[in-house]
Amino acid sequence: MSSDKVNESQSMCNGSWAKSGFLNYMREFLQRNGDMGWIEFAEQGAKSWKNMSEEEKNHYRHMPDAQMGVISMSIEDEKPKALSEMCNHPMGRSMRKSMKSCAKPKKSCTKPRRKAACAKPRAACAKPRRSACPTKEKDKCSRSKCSRPGPVTNNGYLNFVRAFRKKHCDLKPQELIAQAAKAWSKLPEEKKDRYRRMACKVTTSERHKRRRICNPC
Repeated sequence: MSSDKVNESQSMCNGSWAKSGFLNYMREFLQRNGDMGWIEFAEQGAKSWKNMSEEEKNHYRHMPDAQMGVISMSIEDEKPKALSEMCNHPMGRSMRKSMKSCAKPKKSCTKPRRKAACAKPRAACAKPRRSACPTKEKDKCSRSKCSRPGPVTNNGYLNFVRAFRKKHCDLKPQELIAQAAKAWSKLPEEKKDRYRRMACKVTTSERHKRRRICNPC
């Protein structure tokens, strides 16, 4: 059984980004499919890796350092493209809404009194009182809240990405996928099983339900 497969019963190998064949493949997959939404990117990347032969996977497991450097540099230099499909997914609905404009501060201070009429022609008139509460305008809008993470899926890795996004909702989609993949690779198996058991509860596949992780002793 390969150590860098990502599904309910198998996991990626522990180690750095460069030592994981799956993560090296996801880098190249991101370069070719940068216009995908982040959830579609994670699903399609994991699915295509699963369908690859061992010989094809070995290409990424033993990738030379120079080739990994070229892939990494091309991803960093490339500007992120519009992720239009995120608007149609529950986990990305917040992208459809524009940031709310800053609310105008309410005026809590009374208006300055009108200039009093002079009693005598030569008497100096009293100056109008200054407002005791100067109005301050907010420079930036308050930080937007995270959107709803969406439903639990029948894939343990995607359930982990769902939970990871709750704690890192300020990340961009591509950054979120990259950091979530690294965090998953370092996660102990017993903690990964938690997300795999979540998948067991929502799957409709009888074959999936018969897996050992879904039926603990």
